[in-house]
Parts: sequence; structure tokens; C-alpha cells
Amino acid sequence: MDIDIFILTSLWEGLSISLLEAMYLGKAVIVTNVIGNKMLLIIMLMGTW
Repeated sequence: MDIDIFILTSLWEGLSISLLEAMYLGKAVIVTNVIGNKMLLIIMLMGTW
């Protein structure tokens, strides 16, 4: 099975391993605005990964 996007609808999230895996695989991600998700996306967008 091949997926194109990853959706994470957590109300609370620490460090999401599934989000890390989706980002590693280069998938488009849609996430809720919670601190763990926000931190990972900021780090990824800043290129300090």
C-alpha cells in the first residue's frame, strides 16, 4: 500500500514517532496545532533536522 499524505489529528502530542516516520518518507503531512507537532514542523522547515 502506498500513501501520499499523512494526517495526525491528536488533541495532545509529545514526540510523535508516526509523524517523524511520515516526514522521513517525504510524505505530505496534515497535523493539528499542538506543541509536539508544531515543534517538529518548525525544526523541519528551518532545516536544522
